[in-house]
Amino acid sequence: MELRPIGILRLGRKADVLRATDRRRPRRVRAILRAEALEGRELLAVDFTGPQAFSIPAVTTHIRVADFNRDARPDLLALTSTTATVVLNNGTGSFTTSVPVTIPAGFRPVAATVADLNRDGQPDVVLGLLNATDQLYVQGIRNNNATFTTAFAAPLLVNAGPISGPVEMSTGDYNRDGKPDVALAYNLAGGTRVDTLAGDGTGALGPALLSMTTVTGQNPAELLTEDFNVDAAQDLAVLTTSGLTILLNNTTATPFPATAPAPVSAGTNPNSMAAADINFDGKPDIAVAAGDGVNVFLNNGTGGFSTPVNVDLSPASAGAKEVRAIDLNNDSRPDLIVINSNNQVSVLLNNTFNGTGPGTRLFQPAVNFNAGTNPTLLAAADISGIGRPSILAVNASPTNNLNILQAVIAQPITVRLQTSTVTSGLISNTVITNNNRPTFTGTASPNQPVVLLAQRQTATGGTPAAAMQVATATADANGVFSLTPTTALADGTYTFFVQPGNSAAVNPTRTQVQFSNGTANQLLIDTVSPKVTNATFDARAGVLNITFQDEASGLAQMGLTDLANYQFGELRRGTVRPIMATSITTTAQSSPTAGQTVTLLFNRRQLNRRRTYQFLVRHMGITDVAGNQLAGQFNGTFPSGANGQPADFLITFSPPRRGR
Repeated sequence: MELRPIGILRLGRKADVLRATDRRRPRRVRAILRAEALEGRELLAVDFTGPQAFSIPAVTTHIRVADFNRDARPDLLALTSTTATVVLNNGTGSFTTSVPVTIPAGFRPVAATVADLNRDGQPDVVLGLLNATDQLYVQGIRNNNATFTTAFAAPLLVNAGPISGPVEMSTGDYNRDGKPDVALAYNLAGGTRVDTLAGDGTGALGPALLSMTTVTGQNPAELLTEDFNVDAAQDLAVLTTSGLTILLNNTTATPFPATAPAPVSAGTNPNSMAAADINFDGKPDIAVAAGDGVNVFLNNGTGGFSTPVNVDLSPASAGAKEVRAIDLNNDSRPDLIVINSNNQVSVLLNNTFNGTGPGTRLFQPAVNFNAGTNPTLLAAADISGIGRPSILAVNASPTNNLNILQAVIAQPITVRLQTSTVTSGLISNTVITNNNRPTFTGTASPNQPVVLLAQRQTATGGTPAAAMQVATATADANGVFSLTPTTALADGTYTFFVQPGNSAAVNPTRTQVQFSNGTANQLLIDTVSPKVTNATFDARAGVLNITFQDEASGLAQMGLTDLANYQFGELRRGTVRPIMATSITTTAQSSPTAGQTVTLLFNRRQLNRRRTYQFLVRHMGITDVAGNQLAGQFNGTFPSGANGQPADFLITFSPPRRGR
C-alpha cells in the first residue's frame, strides 16, 4: 500500500503537520492508521502545568509549528507585522534559540504557512507580503539547516490591490502532482478572494494562479486544507464574516471554481476553525469558534455538513475566540482546545466512538486552564517529547508573550486516612475522630505536588462552604506523599479532597478521600468531651438518674451501662461506705447529640434519706464515639466540664432539710 503526503492538519493559527493517506482507498487507510495507533497507547488523565511564560516577538499575529531543524522536536514560527522568527525547541519543554527569517526589503509580512517547497525534507517558510502600496505578494524562503536567509525566488505578485484586512494562507497539493501548492484568502471587492498557486517542486510558485475564487463575506479568519468529500483531492474551507464556505476540488487544471457556493452560518462572529474527524467515521469534520461557543459541523462524506451542534463551554454562556483540534489523551480521537471569552483555554475531550456517544454529547464538559491574561492564538504540539501535546497560547498586550501549558502524564492520585490517625467509630457514611490534624497518605506521580482541601459541611445540611486548602506536600521519587493540616481544624464534619498542586486548571481535578474501604466519604472531627447535664437521687425510692450529653459524635454506648464506671456510697466522717447498685439501664439514643439518662437502682433497705451520699463517674469509662473522655468537673452547676478537660464527675447528695 503506497502512502503519499497529501494534506495538512491544522494545529494552530497557523500550524501545519503532514498526514498521509492512500489516494485510491482513503477511508480504509485512515481506519487502518487509527486502529494501529490505538495499539500500545496508554490512556491517561489530561492535565497541564504552568503556564510557563516564554518571550517571543511582540504582537505576534500568526504561529506555525514544524520541526525546522529536523531534531524530531517541534519548533515554532512566529509572525509579527514586521518580522518572521523561528524559535527552536530546546528539548526540555521550552524554546531557546531564535532564528530570523529574512524579509525582503520594502515588504511587510501579513501571513505565513509552512511547506517543503523543494522536497528536500526540510520545512520551508512561505510568506504573504504587502509592499508600500498594499499589493499582495507571496515568497518562499528556503530552510537551509534551520537558517532562513535565501529566497527561492523574488516575491511573486498575487494581486495588485490595494489589499486591506487579514490574509490567510494554507498549503496542499491542489493539482495532485505530488508537489506542494499554496492557497491565500484575502479581502477584495467587498468579498473574499481565494487564490491557489502551483509549486514546481524546486521551491518556485506560480507564476500563474491555479485558480481564483470569489467567496461571500469578508475578513477571512481561517483557511483550511482537507479532503472533505473523501475523493483523494484536497479541498479548501474558508471562514469569513458570512460564515463557512467549502471549496471542493474538481480535480481539473483549475481545481476550484471562480464563484464559491453560498456560505453556511457558522455562529455569531466566527473567529477560527479546525478540521478533524470528530465522530471517527473517516470523514473530516469542522469545529468553528464563534461568539456563541464552538459549533461543530459533521461531514456527510460528499463535502456537505450537518446542522451545526453547539458545544457548551464553561460557563455555558462563554464564547470562543480560537479553536484547535488534536488528540490530547492518546485515544486516537481529536479533542478540542479553545480560547474562551473569559480568556482561558478550554479543553474538551472527545466523547464519541464510531459516530455515537453517551447521550448526544460530542465532547465531555469543558475543563478550563489559565493561559495568561489575554490569549489570542493557539497551537498544540509535543514539545517535551513525552508523547502528549502541550498547549501553546500566544498572549497579546500587555504581556505579548507565549504561555506554555505543559502536558503532564499524571497517574491517578490515591489517598487514605493514615492508620496512625485515631479514629473511633463510624456513623452512616461518616468516620469519627478526635484528631483535628488528621494525616492522609497516598500515591501520585513521582515528585508530584499535591494539595489537601477540606470542605466543612453545614449543620443544617445546606450548601457547604467552599473547600479550603489546608495542606501541601510533594510526592517522593516513589510517588508517596503525606499530608497533615498545617493548623488545627475546627470541630465539624468535613469532606476532604486531594488535587495536583501544579495544575494550570482553573478548577483542578479533585480526588475525594474515601474512608473505611470506600464505604464512608466524610470525616467528623470532634474534640469536645461529653458532659453531665443533670443528676438526681431519690433515697426513698433507691433511684439515681444521671444524664450525659455529647455535642457532636454522640455517646459511646458500651460505657454507659458498665457498673465499673460508677461509684456510689454513704459519706460518713470523710469516709465513703460503698453501696452497690442492683441494676443499671439507659434510655435509647434518639440522635448523636441528644442526652441519654442512665438509671441506677439500689436496695432501699441500705439507704437512709437522712444520710449524705456521694456519687462518682469515672471519666475514662464515659466517652463519645470520637474517643473524648468525660469532662466531669462539677462546681455545682450543670452542665459539668467547667474547664473542658477530661475529669471524673463527683457529686454529693445531702439529706433534705428537716420538715421536708
